[in-house]
Amino acid sequence: MSIRNFYKTSLSLAAITIGGITIGGLTVLPAQAGLLVSNITGNNVLEYDEITGDFIRTFVPTGSGGLTNPNGLLLAPNGNVLVSSWGNGSVQEYNGKTGAFVRTVVSPGSGGLANPIGMFFGRNGNLFVNSFGTNSILEYNNTTGAFLGTFIGPDSGGLSRPVTSIFGPNGNLFVSSFGNGSVLEYNGLTGAFLRDFVPSGSGGLNLTEAISFGPNGNLFVNSSGSSAFSDRVGLSAVLEYDGNTGAFLRTVVPPGSGGLSSPTGLLFNPEGKLLISSFTTANVLEYDGATGEFVKTFISPGSNGLVNPTQILLLPTSVPEPNSAFGIVVLGVFGSVWVLKRNKKVMKTPASGSIHNSFTGGFSIR
Repeated sequence: MSIRNFYKTSLSLAAITIGGITIGGLTVLPAQAGLLVSNITGNNVLEYDEITGDFIRTFVPTGSGGLTNPNGLLLAPNGNVLVSSWGNGSVQEYNGKTGAFVRTVVSPGSGGLANPIGMFFGRNGNLFVNSFGTNSILEYNNTTGAFLGTFIGPDSGGLSRPVTSIFGPNGNLFVSSFGNGSVLEYNGLTGAFLRDFVPSGSGGLNLTEAISFGPNGNLFVNSSGSSAFSDRVGLSAVLEYDGNTGAFLRTVVPPGSGGLSSPTGLLFNPEGKLLISSFTTANVLEYDGATGEFVKTFISPGSNGLVNPTQILLLPTSVPEPNSAFGIVVLGVFGSVWVLKRNKKVMKTPASGSIHNSFTGGFSIR
């Protein structure tokens, strides 16, 4: 077979390997990725299929590396996954492919860290952690985990129990302030307070959880107890605000839609669907990212031990190793195009952290 015909054959095969096929004993599989869900009461991190929601495996086993009440999830530059350990005030690192424990990045209580939730990497490459228990955001050396200082001080700008921190399109840092139902904006380099981007209670916002800038550039916010609809904490909604001004635009997901109760994690997947972890109903729900219309229950209640889901994180696509050199060509042609197309979408989705004010069984974190 000539080189030209070989490539033509490879391309033809690649075009039909979306569902996985077997040719002459060679099984060719499509690129795959998983959705991680931190199971705060179960003390583990579970992995589900990003397309079907089916359970794949327990990614981080219960208590691995001393993990206690896992909450925030963050993909590290080296491809590993960082998990904030709410119960003992630490940050743990796990292998991004196997989930095996790698090391303790931030030691328990380092720098005064208490009840860590959301995490992010700054422009200087350092690790920043939301310290829910001390109303502050702390900075650590990403390599050694050494405490470097307080990036945003206690109560700066009225910060009360920070949950999620994300960089906005303007380069500034936006932080959800759980305690007073607001979203605050800070200088992304210095941590200096700039303004109340979403003032306390705007649009009925109450108990601010995860936040994310959507595909349309606006800010989407999980409200764990939206007072616009009821004075009763627990009536939940997802609200949308103008990405430039912070003005309230609409209620994207109305209270109770799809059974939503106490929304914690929030994520736009590559297809533009909105995935929300519902804390008290122990599941993950899917909504239309544009209209907010309920689509389906993405992860069933209690699936494989899911008790109280907090943050959700989409892992990068990985291409399974083929069992022959010919398969490498097939996957190299098809997989690289598929991965690049998908990862281009994923890069637009900022990471976020989440927590809720109470656990089942009366275990309270407030």
